[in-house]
Amino acid sequence: MSFVSWLKRSFGRTAEGTKAHLVGTAQLLGADAIILERMKNASDEESEQILFESIEGRHGTVVDWKASLEDILENLEYLSDQERDALMRASASLAKQRIYEVPRQLTELLQPPLRALRIVETFGDSYFIFLVPPQLVEAFDRTNKHWLI
Repeated sequence: MSFVSWLKRSFGRTAEGTKAHLVGTAQLLGADAIILERMKNASDEESEQILFESIEGRHGTVVDWKASLEDILENLEYLSDQERDALMRASASLAKQRIYEVPRQLTELLQPPLRALRIVETFGDSYFIFLVPPQLVEAFDRTNKHWLI
């Protein structure tokens, strides 16, 4: 990442607030009003945990920063057969690289009408892996623009 890109991300995160993307993502993915209110009133880390609890097993998971595509495939047990096949078509070298080294190549493996794969930074040393319905991809990318890798 270039210095200019890093600067834009940092200023964007500061301007929007650190957890606006978490609340926006939860809202996009259908979280109810109670969950959204809990997230708004929680600390950044607690808000992340609430989001994780609301998406786990349906829309995504959290993986360690050292995770590879192979690790993602192990954690995303609820992939459709078509989604799993599309991800398994990755080259062996791509499948073993850490996700932060090849985010664009990984996200390009799933294309509509399949759910899109998105990788979002967390406040810790891990990443959210989201499976985003095709009709929500643009809104999801706007909501997480300063956090996508």
